[in-house]
Amino acid sequence: MTQPRALEGTHVLLLDGWQHRREPGHWQGWLAERLVERGAVADYLTLPDPEHPDYAAWSAAALRALDRHPDAVVVAHGLSVLLWLRMCGDAAEAGALPLARRVVLVAPPATGMHGGSVSDALPASVTPEAVAAASAEGTLLVFSLGDPYLPEGARLAYGEPLRLPSVEIAGGAHLNQAAGFGPWPAMLEWCETGVWPAPAGLEAELDALFHPEGRRLGMIVAGPVTTETLATVGRVLERQGIEPSRRRAVLQPRPGEPEVRAADVADFGSRYGHEYSVAVLAPALATAPEAVASLETAFAGQGCAVVWSA
Repeated sequence: MTQPRALEGTHVLLLDGWQHRREPGHWQGWLAERLVERGAVADYLTLPDPEHPDYAAWSAAALRALDRHPDAVVVAHGLSVLLWLRMCGDAAEAGALPLARRVVLVAPPATGMHGGSVSDALPASVTPEAVAAASAEGTLLVFSLGDPYLPEGARLAYGEPLRLPSVEIAGGAHLNQAAGFGPWPAMLEWCETGVWPAPAGLEAELDALFHPEGRRLGMIVAGPVTTETLATVGRVLERQGIEPSRRRAVLQPRPGEPEVRAADVADFGSRYGHEYSVAVLAPALATAPEAVASLETAFAGQGCAVVWSA
């Protein structure tokens, strides 16, 4: 099948981190192949002596690649995120900005986490203004709260101090092969468009409707839903910093009955809907138009939005 050529002639510089272990199936290798299929020049750069990351050597290699291909798109993972941030500070002091067209920074570690000068604390020259000026079209931070190399989360460590727009990937750990990040279509789409794709389907709907406040800190799930629906609810809760095990309530059937009844769900909604932000209902509860109306009225009357799962 012929691949789209939206990236024809675009140079994409891929920077990896400490040890630079290119496991089979790692998303950066997958991404490089997809980029080439779409007409891009993909430079999966080998940084010098990755076991001992020296800033002078690493930055010189990256700058040589950027000099060969001005207006590059940069995709940095792991320790190379700190490399890029330090390069932004140096370029700002030298008046040599911008360095690239646009940049995505993925799963940065805490400073000092790895050896070598790349891992040192960032200098004062790494300011929000320097990072913003280093890319003509902007810089995006992509991270997961479960990253073992940055337990407090990249939004607190880098996103907020440097005023970077950020995308949190629920359950993504270090966003590497060990965390299951081989093929990563969202990253490919960002390379093509400069826009991180919004969650689709149920997840997007829940993201739009779930507004935790006051006592409404959770979602109620009722009826026979899929495990993927339960996982989707969990991801939306986690993006708000809420533990799913505490705020993802699942309404159970009466003792001895195989499934919860629509009438019981409607009764629950009229009594307790005020404690939830969203009710996720299984299609099996929609046994008749009047059942749908009863369910939606019960929850909506308590200020709780209703979403029907697939």
